[in-house]
Amino acid sequence: MVDSGATKNICQHKSAFTSYSTTTRDDVELVYLADSKTTKVYDKGKVLPKLIPGKTLSLNDMLYVLEIRTKLVSIFLLLKAGIKVSFDCDKFVMTKNDVFVSKSYCKNNNVLTNFKLLHDN
Repeated sequence: MVDSGATKNICQHKSAFTSYSTTTRDDVELVYLADSKTTKVYDKGKVLPKLIPGKTLSLNDMLYVLEIRTKLVSIFLLLKAGIKVSFDCDKFVMTKNDVFVSKSYCKNNNVLTNFKLLHDN
């Protein structure tokens, strides 16, 4: 799910990571969930979601968090990476350098991505 309130990219499936580094006991990082509770970040790494055929997106510093129900992709971090995002009715479109990258749809007030992670098959 693409989230305008997320400040980090978060994934709950370790198998989706192409590379990662495990956090140490001295390097504990916590993230705040929507219900204001905190949860531990177990690992941090890279995820390469497949978009349209032939396109992948490199999401670096993706956080591995067990207590999250769905993957979250931060709109802020997409913008920071040079991805232009636009909303039109029930569609969410991403472009980079005026080249189409991905289109997703809104459902139940959420933007559902068509990103396919290794875990998703």
